[in-house]
Amino acid sequence: MSAVKGIGPVTFLALVALSLAVWVGLIVWTFADIRSRSRDTMARVGATLLVILLNVFGFALYLFLRPRRTLLEAYERWLDPAESR
Repeated sequence: MSAVKGIGPVTFLALVALSLAVWVGLIVWTFADIRSRSRDTMARVGATLLVILLNVFGFALYLFLRPRRTLLEAYERWLDPAESR
């Protein structure tokens, strides 16, 4: 019976560690993604802070508000005048 009691705290700590890993992963991914989409430092800081403060909800909001194209895609589109979409 004591082995069953020991599972609760271990499971709780595992879930906390998993949640923390997902949160940090979302922060890192958001920062890398906004770096590829904007040169504006305030946009980078704002997007990263959005995910830091609001976690998954901030990430969903970032995905909704982020620039549509990366800087490389915008540059390639600018070079090719035939693509006027």
